[in-house]
Amino acid sequence: MRKSEVAVQSEHVLKFVFDKEAQFIRGIVQSMRDRSYQVTISLGTNYTIEHSTCECVNGLDKCHHKASILLYGYKNVSKTDVRQSWIKHPKSAPPRQTQTMEDLFPAPDRFINYSAINRPVDDTDRDFLYQKLTQLGRFSELIVNEDQIQQIAALTVGQKDNCLWSAVRRNRLTASNFGCVLAAVKRNRYPVSLFKRLCQAYDLSKKDAIIWGVCNERVAIDKYRSFGDAVVEPTGIWLHHNGVLASSPGGIIRRAAAFGFHHQSPALTDIMQAYNIQPKILEVKCPYSAKDKTIAEAVETIADFCLEIQEFCGERTCKLKENHPYYDQVQGQLFVSNKLACDFVVWTPKDFVIVRIPQDIVWQSNISVLTDFYFHKFVPHLQQ
Repeated sequence: MRKSEVAVQSEHVLKFVFDKEAQFIRGIVQSMRDRSYQVTISLGTNYTIEHSTCECVNGLDKCHHKASILLYGYKNVSKTDVRQSWIKHPKSAPPRQTQTMEDLFPAPDRFINYSAINRPVDDTDRDFLYQKLTQLGRFSELIVNEDQIQQIAALTVGQKDNCLWSAVRRNRLTASNFGCVLAAVKRNRYPVSLFKRLCQAYDLSKKDAIIWGVCNERVAIDKYRSFGDAVVEPTGIWLHHNGVLASSPGGIIRRAAAFGFHHQSPALTDIMQAYNIQPKILEVKCPYSAKDKTIAEAVETIADFCLEIQEFCGERTCKLKENHPYYDQVQGQLFVSNKLACDFVVWTPKDFVIVRIPQDIVWQSNISVLTDFYFHKFVPHLQQ
């Protein structure tokens, strides 16, 4: 409790939002010089706490960041005699208008000279539609500019805890699915299960592997920060300029780990140093299958483990397998977000590895493959 009092008195509560109708509190608390944590608290009947999360290591349990947000709200309530009036902004600082997705991307005014057909859609209709789309430049209005990309990334920080994040990624191809899509294209086989996965028809939230990854991702990021005082910031969803491909990195790197990392391509080390190519995105994996193993043990005993050992100039180092779906995910993130390198982190309770992965120019052609799949395979599935 003492820590939370100090945080409030020291004005370490950087942001505080209370939504009375939705009954939730969201705030940001500064913890250290280069770190701040987002807190979300859901309220129930009579404003009792039903659920709370924090981005810190103890985020699923009690922490002083949550206490700071609650104490900040309590002190603001106590300053007025009118119940709940503390959520209003003072007259000297009128509230900023919240921008909705409709505000950011308004629908153009146009004369509607069409109507829905009253019969089943057939292949002739689809061929006609594709022909028209080709003439129009394939959903050209889906194209987003750099300002929109940056706005969306900022508005969707928090990812799974942010409802906008789910709305933006809906009906788009995301980097975590690039591997399975590219494999399907290579086989020229598109099973129903693929489209169910792309449409998020499966609830994986209660799977042991997913729970393990979610619970330990923050631990892995904090471990990464200890390698040379690295700085990582949370981020949202990044769109490719074509508007249909997207990625959600584990974080944006402001200062990369200074030591302890392996090079995916050791032969390119000198070039990366000469041009000062630094990783700008972080991707974290906490494999459930290796929860009781070191990385070396996982490489030796788990057939589909994502890492392998390579030798270069007599040294043995780790690299991400180029035929693994995670490689497609990382390269997809790099090309979608237009970054030159990524730090790929693999964490287990017994071990920790950082692999620094540069853009693979050969992989870049897959962006066109994924885009073609979206329009020729995925869109028809959505129509059906």
